[in-house]
Amino acid sequence: MSAYPTLTNPLLTSSPPNNRRHGGVGTNSAMLKGLSSASFRNFFSRSFHQLSQAGSQIRLPATKRIGPSISFNEHHYKDQHHIKKSSSNYQRSSSSTSSDPIIHYNGPCDTLDQLPDEKLEWIKHEPATAEALRHPLLDCPKSIVLRKPVTRSQTFPLVHEHVNIATPKATFYLRVIQFVHHNLTKPCNFRCSVQVGQSICTGQVTASEKCGKHNIQANVDETFLFDIDQPATAVLKVFTQPRTARIIRGFSRHQEETCIGKEEFVVPVQSCEKQLRRISLPGTPECQALVIYGTYVSSSAQVLLDNKCIYSGFITVYIRGQFTPKWERFWAALHGTALFLYDFEYRANRPPLYTIPLYFFVQVLHPSMDDDERQVDVGPLGLALQFIERALSKRDLRRLEETPHFECRMYVLPDTMEESRDWEAAFAYVASLLDQYRNMDHDDDDDYDDDASTTYTGSLSLGGASSSYMTSYSQDIYNAYEHYDEDDYSDGTVEDEDENPIVVPSKFMW
Repeated sequence: MSAYPTLTNPLLTSSPPNNRRHGGVGTNSAMLKGLSSASFRNFFSRSFHQLSQAGSQIRLPATKRIGPSISFNEHHYKDQHHIKKSSSNYQRSSSSTSSDPIIHYNGPCDTLDQLPDEKLEWIKHEPATAEALRHPLLDCPKSIVLRKPVTRSQTFPLVHEHVNIATPKATFYLRVIQFVHHNLTKPCNFRCSVQVGQSICTGQVTASEKCGKHNIQANVDETFLFDIDQPATAVLKVFTQPRTARIIRGFSRHQEETCIGKEEFVVPVQSCEKQLRRISLPGTPECQALVIYGTYVSSSAQVLLDNKCIYSGFITVYIRGQFTPKWERFWAALHGTALFLYDFEYRANRPPLYTIPLYFFVQVLHPSMDDDERQVDVGPLGLALQFIERALSKRDLRRLEETPHFECRMYVLPDTMEESRDWEAAFAYVASLLDQYRNMDHDDDDDYDDDASTTYTGSLSLGGASSSYMTSYSQDIYNAYEHYDEDDYSDGTVEDEDENPIVVPSKFMW
């Protein structure tokens, strides 16, 4: 028998379990004394070999890590992938939302796609001098929510301005692209605001960037749109605010904004092409603003503003004679706001004999041929021009209402059937234009005693500033309506009805 003692490995399955638990201190000491370096080395090598064999019987993951294993099924993996994808989409949408073009608009539309196609195309198209400054709307396929202005009033500072549902005649366009401040190196925030009338659009705050050694710039790129019905003035104001470092987290010292300058733009009610301009702010010449501005006028509104002749030709009109009615022949020229009747021999070579204002003209129609009670027989070629009662003075209206079958109409008779169709189409076109660009409440037509300037504000400002004639013509309308009183007519202090620019001569009304 060997002189060396036999050691039992406690990890072996054949080893008695009680040897390890009940082994005394003396036995262990005797064993350690008889160990040599070789046997001690064999002991550890055999122990590690047995440990590796025992570990191979344990089911571990492919990584051979000793620890709790978690089994990932396919459904769990899809959920995790969906969460990551949704998170990336949200971050992408958030970044795209923050980079959406900023459009301010004082009109009734809430989103950009609600604007007419003709106006939207004009907004996106920049002048040839600004080809490098591509409009951001061209790269934004989705619709943009339009930002609304703040309305200030001297009586009620926070009252909301009434939005006119009628189509405006013109739209002022101002795109503020960039601010550059020379001889300034300290960082600051820029902000601008544009005011037209009582409507104020406020831009967002933009941080400046260093440009060069002693200059800073802020890329703003905001678009301002204002609907106008009469000449106006747009005021661009630029504000700056110093940026300070935060001493305590979540706390920063509030810095007041300073208006460093403003620029005024005269806005006429006529079409003006866009132009690129770099302006120096008065009072702060070292600060410059890069802007693009212009005025949009639709093709239909341009017809009214220019007062162009739409159709002309011979026509016969049914008028009240001194004793009996009669048919009288004229050379007629139909414009956007009036029907001019000339002498049929001299035509337009002489001033018109009569001017029929069309501000209260509603529609053109063929009178019924089956009505035996009609007071005017115009035949199959005749046309009836329907007006509302406001087209007459109160004195004439009261007098004509006493006549039987009064319908507030004007009867015309073209020469041929072809000319009748042309005249009908021309009058229908004018009626559609007038109805589009005036805010007329037909339910209030019977209430003739109401204030006309309140209900018919839009209809009285159809004249534009593109010609001296229309400017004076529109101003006369305002003046006439301001002093439009029945007592003045009865006293004879007001000129004859033919001189009143909003009243149709009573001799033509039936």
